[in-house]
This record gives sequence, structure tokens and C-alpha cells, in this order.
Amino acid sequence: MRAGGWLLGLLQGDPEAWFVEARSSDALEEEAISALLQERESARRGGNFQEADRIRDELADRGIAIEDGPEGSRWRRGR
Repeated sequence: MRAGGWLLGLLQGDPEAWFVEARSSDALEEEAISALLQERESARRGGNFQEADRIRDELADRGIAIEDGPEGSRWRRGR
């Protein structure tokens, strides 16, 4: 299996390093999502619904669903 993976360019890196990198990438992505949600909330409060919709659509294109409720907006992955 390793030989086949090597031929395909797979299974060559350190698995621990891969998981650490994946976790840090997720954390950075969550920070970016939170920043966009704050911008969207600010636009909504200011009555700039066109900008709020643009941000919502941008997040949807990234696979992020926004749920607006009485206690604010929440997000989850998925379409």
C-alpha cells in the first residue's frame, strides 16, 4: 500500500504534521468566517442589506450556512 501511495505522491508526509497543519488551517478559517459574520452583522445593523446579502452569499459559496435567529447569527458547514 505504501509503495502504491508513493507512486501516486501520497503517504509521504508525517501523519502527525498533517493533522497539526489541518487543525491550524481550520482555526484560521474559523477566524475568517467570524470576521465576515461581524462585517455582515454591522452591515445589517446599518441597514446595508445589499452588503449583508453579498457576505452571506460569499460564505454560502464557501459551504458555510448562516442561521439568523433572535439571539444573533450562527454558522455551520454544509449547504
